[in-house]
Amino acid sequence: MTKIRLFPHRTADLSSVELGSWWIERDGARSDLKSQLRGWDYASDEMVGLTIKNLDEQLFLDSTGIKDIKDVELVLLADCKDSQCRIASQHNLDSGSLRDVGFSLTLPRGTLAGSVGLRALLRLARPLPKSSDRSAYIRGARLFTSDITTITLEGDGSRFPTEPAAFSALH
Repeated sequence: MTKIRLFPHRTADLSSVELGSWWIERDGARSDLKSQLRGWDYASDEMVGLTIKNLDEQLFLDSTGIKDIKDVELVLLADCKDSQCRIASQHNLDSGSLRDVGFSLTLPRGTLAGSVGLRALLRLARPLPKSSDRSAYIRGARLFTSDITTITLEGDGSRFPTEPAAFSALH
């Protein structure tokens, strides 16, 4: 089913934002994040992230009506339906952070289970004066939203040894 989002303000031209794939950093080395996170440990934090391959600043600003890229921030979100938890990290943008720059999000230990949906969005970082050209002016207004990338944290193997038992025999 096709989903369309309608906003009361202008949003970014989709061709103005090019994102890389999600990555994970372990022991100082980055690797692409696969659909299943191998070696997931409930007792350890994990650092994941996303790289902005290219953000066409002029096209982005023209399409949104925003005057300065410093008024925009990148937000990385991790949503876990199983634990009803959302983790977010915010990153301010400037002209130097628009090409081949990685941004990270820490998945904290003990809070996630099952799977996590990862998403990036660009939103207005501060309130702006209201204008007549339908450009966003309320802090937090979404200007661009990526597709959701779902990562499975737990494999299909058991997490602890089990033995079959008849509950009726346990009284």
